[in-house]
Amino acid sequence: MNQNLALLLFMLPAIISAQVTVGDCKVVYRVLAEGNDAANIFKTSSKTFYVRGNKTLTETVFGNFKQSVFFNANDSTSVILKETGADKFITYLSKDSWLAQNARLMHAEFKPLNEIKKILGYTCHKGIITKAAGDRITVYYTKDIKPTVSEYPYLFQQVPGLVLEYQTTRENNLKISYIASSVSLLPVAASVFDIPKQGYRVLDQ
Repeated sequence: MNQNLALLLFMLPAIISAQVTVGDCKVVYRVLAEGNDAANIFKTSSKTFYVRGNKTLTETVFGNFKQSVFFNANDSTSVILKETGADKFITYLSKDSWLAQNARLMHAEFKPLNEIKKILGYTCHKGIITKAAGDRITVYYTKDIKPTVSEYPYLFQQVPGLVLEYQTTRENNLKISYIASSVSLLPVAASVFDIPKQGYRVLDQ
């Protein structure tokens, strides 16, 4: 057998299983909630996560409330848009303000578990993230894809892949699950990250 061909066949399993780092990504999550009467407000909820290079955008919709969080990993700054009906607000967060707002997430610990399941055709591994305060988040992530910036840069930073499902528990045992309904690795338009320059009232940090 040709020596080069033999080497290629030897390396093929590693090539196939190698993780791909992506600089463009869009994930749409459906939101499910259970546990108390408040779960009803999540029936029309959704979340969309975009990555383009070192920038991310997370858009969350709960009924008539919409929040868009723009994050720039180059300088750790953020812009947050909030819309409730006709009311629109914008907040600019400096690096220090962003770090202060996320301080409680910076010392979270990640533990992988020996459980897998399929989500959108991806093999996803289960893990547990424990925050400094002790509350936990269950995640399922695929090792096949690693975005250049994760959805939650501090909370998910130890997860070795793209999170396609996670569950949190809030007050009064309200459990909220975010489950990916679509994943696109096509280029994300730069215009997605355009910050509106008018129509929003500025809120202090």
